[in-house]
Amino acid sequence: KYFIGAFHDRIGVVDDDLYFRATEAVLRSDSAAMIQLVHAVVRAGYDIQEFVDGLSEHLRNLLVAITMNASTSMKKRTAEHAQHFSESTLMALIHIAGETADTLRTARQPRLRLEMALLKMASLPSALDLKSMLDIATRLEQKADREGIHLTVETQGKTQPADRTPFAPAEPAPA
Repeated sequence: KYFIGAFHDRIGVVDDDLYFRATEAVLRSDSAAMIQLVHAVVRAGYDIQEFVDGLSEHLRNLLVAITMNASTSMKKRTAEHAQHFSESTLMALIHIAGETADTLRTARQPRLRLEMALLKMASLPSALDLKSMLDIATRLEQKADREGIHLTVETQGKTQPADRTPFAPAEPAPA
């Protein structure tokens, strides 16, 4: 492995371990690890644009591994790592990487752009978890309506009728 790593360093190819470090930090929502990763990329002398392009390819490989169950044709590590992500999370991460790649071409501060993108990626799972929780609450509310159950919400020891507004489907605009 040392020989391969030294070879990568000599020819400027970004080490795949850095991409796995990035996606592992996403899984842990670890912003500090993302900042350390940027430092490692810069310290190693890697081109930031090349890193982001490689990260996009890594995320694509993870998406292919989970959507096509391509574990036999994919590297074992990639296939195993992919199982920790949902398709929607990987799509969101690929979108962030793509936007970052586009803005890096004209960025005056490419390191800052990379840091912000990786921090956004690290905060993504918690945002997706909130969406999942809202979806679950919506389904529970719909089931309660079908079964004639009255829902209440308890906040700081007080019970009140559930506010249905956030979960109600959008009404069509009057014609």
